[in-house]
Amino acid sequence: MPLLQADRDKLAKIMGMTTSSAEGEQLAALRQANKLLKERQMTWAEVLARAPATASPPPQPPPRQEHPKTAAPNRPGASERHSRQDTGKSREDIRWEAFEGKDPERAEWIDNNANHFDFAESLYHGVRKYGRLTPNQEAAVDRCIARDKLRDAG
Repeated sequence: MPLLQADRDKLAKIMGMTTSSAEGEQLAALRQANKLLKERQMTWAEVLARAPATASPPPQPPPRQEHPKTAAPNRPGASERHSRQDTGKSREDIRWEAFEGKDPERAEWIDNNANHFDFAESLYHGVRKYGRLTPNQEAAVDRCIARDKLRDAG
């Protein structure tokens, strides 16, 4: 069964996700592309043989959301923050700010380490998405804070 234009567009979008900096996303995209070809009973050789010689580049995946310290160095301070209606802030920004207010010590550690520690960056994105840490994540952050205090004291 040949690929319809809609299938080609979908495949191009999926393959665009293989350029992501996240290895898990790259692998998931390849698996999704292989699944699509299997459903259409096609091989990669058949797809490539039918591809036009002057195909346009595949669409790029959406840009990865960066930690505010790298994306926006002039992030407003707490006194400049207002409600979403006043500033047009995203739900993720509101969740992070609420977390900062409820758990300032953990929020400060995450914020200070997110640019150079993948674990802290993943926590930052998790809080922005879900508005909280799990109990295990809280315990892990507490251990990291204690470790940093010991290191700084010694």
